[in-house]
Amino acid sequence: MEFKELTPKKKLEHIWEYYKIHIISLIAIIGVIIWGVNHFILHPEPTVCCGVAVYGPHISVDTVQELENRLTAGIVPQGVNEKAEVTNFFFTEGKSSEDVIQDQDMLNKFYTYLYSLQLDIFIGNKEDTEACIKADFLNPIDMYFGEEEMKAFEDGERLLYGMGSEDKEGKPYAIKIENSALTNELGILNDDEYYIGFVPIEGREETAKKAVEMFVGN
Repeated sequence: MEFKELTPKKKLEHIWEYYKIHIISLIAIIGVIIWGVNHFILHPEPTVCCGVAVYGPHISVDTVQELENRLTAGIVPQGVNEKAEVTNFFFTEGKSSEDVIQDQDMLNKFYTYLYSLQLDIFIGNKEDTEACIKADFLNPIDMYFGEEEMKAFEDGERLLYGMGSEDKEGKPYAIKIENSALTNELGILNDDEYYIGFVPIEGREETAKKAVEMFVGN
């Protein structure tokens, strides 16, 4: 029996039996094209304009998302397809083998983000911030703030001084986060004394400064 003599149902069965691989491949290709058009043209993923590292304490996924939303709303002009990205590097500090492995993985993740230039801001307790200063991970904050702003931080005793590898005297590398509406409303960074500083990445200084101002309430 010739193809044209088959019933519509038999024709479909015949086509599927002999061409199903071609049909499946075509559907997959069309799906990829639709995804690409939607993802890259119609609704492209926002570009990260400010990467924030919260180092030490654990913050829930929902809180991290809310923090990102608030920072993005505060530093990104309306209509611009950019966003702030917050990454929480938390440590168990436990002594079991699982804890040691988890903490080492988290530390490796931090270094990966740092050296791949994905971080503009570092937030950590005094000890961790001082370690970053000694390792030359941070820039002095007077490179970002003017004399009046620096004086206000100094008068409020909020500056953390340290020395990088090439410093001959102590410089202000971080600002204490205190009475911050942003952190108080989200219920974060209230278990210790935390400081915020700038990672030396060129080109995103202005957005980084705006984000820091949101944390310090300046």
